[in-house]
Amino acid sequence: GAVEKLASFFEGKREGFADFLNNLKLTVSIKDVATIWFEQSSTPKDLSQLVQKTIFFPQSYALEKKKQVVVFIDEFQDLKEFGPSFLSALRENMQKTPNVSYVISGSVVGLISQIVGEKTSPFYGFFLSKKVDAIDEKSAVKLLARTALVGIKLTDAVVDGVLAKTSCLPLYLQAFGAAAVEFGLLNKKRVIDSKDGGECWRMFFENLF
Repeated sequence: GAVEKLASFFEGKREGFADFLNNLKLTVSIKDVATIWFEQSSTPKDLSQLVQKTIFFPQSYALEKKKQVVVFIDEFQDLKEFGPSFLSALRENMQKTPNVSYVISGSVVGLISQIVGEKTSPFYGFFLSKKVDAIDEKSAVKLLARTALVGIKLTDAVVDGVLAKTSCLPLYLQAFGAAAVEFGLLNKKRVIDSKDGGECWRMFFENLF
């Protein structure tokens, strides 16, 4: 049954999950994309089919729903590991999806700059670049205070330390907030104080890098 097939996937038997997907009745081609991804992860092969299926899924969905689709790709610099031929194929296929807009982001500024800014890169001039700068201290404090939405409060001393160490960069503020929430929930602590700071920073680096 479906439960057993899902369980086989979580046990590492990817073919079980692929078989489960093949029996799903979906109106769009996400089944095909997911199946190829799991087959690729278990048996490495040519990536061209994987790229095409994945890229054209949003276009098919946009046409079906008669809406413009926006695709967000985080940590885009990681795709550089696949090499220039992969990036060229990716751009070529992206250009064939007129009903899809792409927004990319990345945490390694140097690599992102190489991908979108160097003339030898397949994605040179493809994206409009915008660097996310630091926010003001008042906004940073408000952002950190959002941990209270899940019942976790940061003391003023902790907040001051985070502001000093992160230079109010949104990515790092959010990452610390997430680490503090994770620490608080795991340790059943509703107030994160200076004594907890070291462990929160450890989880911050572990999650982010």
